[in-house]
Amino acid sequence: MKVLKTNRIAVIIFLLFVLSSTSCLKDNLDFDKMTTTEWTPEFAVPLVFASLSVYDIITEDTSELFVIDQNTGQVALAYSGSLISFDIRDIIQLPDLNFEYLFNLSSQEISDFVNNGAITKSESYTYDISAQTDLKIETLVIEEGILELEITSDIQHSGELIVSIPGMERNNVPFEVTIPLDYNGSQISVTESVDLSNYTIEMNSGTQGNNEIGIQYVFSAEYEGQPITVADLIRIDHTFEKLEFLKIFGDIGEHTLLEQEDTINIDFFDNNQAGFFDLVSPYVQLSIANSFGLPIDIEIQTFQTRNFYTGEETDVFFTNFSNPFGLNAPAFNEVGETAFTNLNIDDQNSNLGSLLHSAPQQLIYRLFAVSNPGSATSPVDLPNFITNESQFRVDTEIILPLEGLAYGFVLRDTLDFSFGEQIDEVDSMALRIVIDNGFPFNANMQVYFADENFVVMDSVFSSSGEIILSGETDSDGIVIAPKRKITDIEFSRQRIDNMTNASHVIIESGMKTTNALDGETVKILDEYTINVNLGLFLAGKVNL
Repeated sequence: MKVLKTNRIAVIIFLLFVLSSTSCLKDNLDFDKMTTTEWTPEFAVPLVFASLSVYDIITEDTSELFVIDQNTGQVALAYSGSLISFDIRDIIQLPDLNFEYLFNLSSQEISDFVNNGAITKSESYTYDISAQTDLKIETLVIEEGILELEITSDIQHSGELIVSIPGMERNNVPFEVTIPLDYNGSQISVTESVDLSNYTIEMNSGTQGNNEIGIQYVFSAEYEGQPITVADLIRIDHTFEKLEFLKIFGDIGEHTLLEQEDTINIDFFDNNQAGFFDLVSPYVQLSIANSFGLPIDIEIQTFQTRNFYTGEETDVFFTNFSNPFGLNAPAFNEVGETAFTNLNIDDQNSNLGSLLHSAPQQLIYRLFAVSNPGSATSPVDLPNFITNESQFRVDTEIILPLEGLAYGFVLRDTLDFSFGEQIDEVDSMALRIVIDNGFPFNANMQVYFADENFVVMDSVFSSSGEIILSGETDSDGIVIAPKRKITDIEFSRQRIDNMTNASHVIIESGMKTTNALDGETVKILDEYTINVNLGLFLAGKVNL
């Protein structure tokens, strides 16, 4: 079960005692107004009443406390972390695509050109981009990019070249560009740049079904009397450059999508230096949201807890848990949607319970994810798809239902301290602490006063006895009645001086749940409270 922070209660008790004793003394006794003889008064002053709920005692900044069983009100703690896959644009990058096509006229075509005074010639070619990318693209939706066409012509006649790509469309209009070829007495050289934003290219119409771009060329010219031979060439250089994709359909291939480590701080145990902690049913929940349209395996490469004080690191051992495991993915007709995978790691498929026995301060886990692994858990499923926003996110949550047992805990904390008031008139004082505990744990406590070098000068309690007694529990480990403990503490003048001269207080507390050494488990409910009453008795001399 979740261990209550008894050092937090100690801090509250101690600070209430210090603040209340000094302020009450100042508020009730105005020594400047008493100007006659010596007076030896005694005062008994009720100081503070504090009622602390389970939320006051347990909740930390990085945790969530929630009711996990609505029937009983049993609560649980949750600590969370997350990992996000690499940016898809860092994983999948479209290369610049470069093609060259040479175009000329045959002897017969030249003869017809001269005799007819004009010519129109069409040719087409299918380019395979497989040598320029590891992807096998069936369809590419371009977010942005440029097609640069560089044409040089040795034909000494003016005309035009129409370049069209039937499989590339924007708004249902196929790509086509007409480039004038004007002869001015020297070799024709023309450059044409075309914005490819929002074009869709189908690359699956060829024999191999992917990575093929079919381009058509139509050359036309008017005969102008200059000589022409079969050696006169039209050279067409194509460069698809600065390509960014919106969507890709096809075989994306095997890529590392994630290789990262995350640390979840279980800061509830930050001050714990020893002890044993056993939960009935802890679990870690992995919630994964995935928008990649392809098979993905995730492998848990590291999963361990770490205790700073003992140096103990405990690794998880899976017994009935697939590692690696496959992710659910959106179907081919669900582009832009998200599929979810939820997995639990618990005592049924791992040694998770033993990872928490030492009350560790951290859970460290490292995940590795790969696309299209071709494994039994994630066989290749084609075609894949990705978008420029594809990612998966792994949210990891440690859920600690507060049912179990704990013993041998030693909690230690150090605070800077200044008493802030001089109470020379007080010869002695006594503090009465009355605690009505509705939680199922016992606790002892000690508060040490130390100087600026952390040398202990005194302590609050004469011994580290129990000042908190466990509430009475039933057979289900639920508290059915609170238990009261009254503790009286006396401070002589010397002890008061030690306290007022202190620069630090060191708070130590130990705790155990009810009958923990007998193996009895208890539950923490949201209705539990612990009530603390402080009373102060003062005796001294006052010069009137």
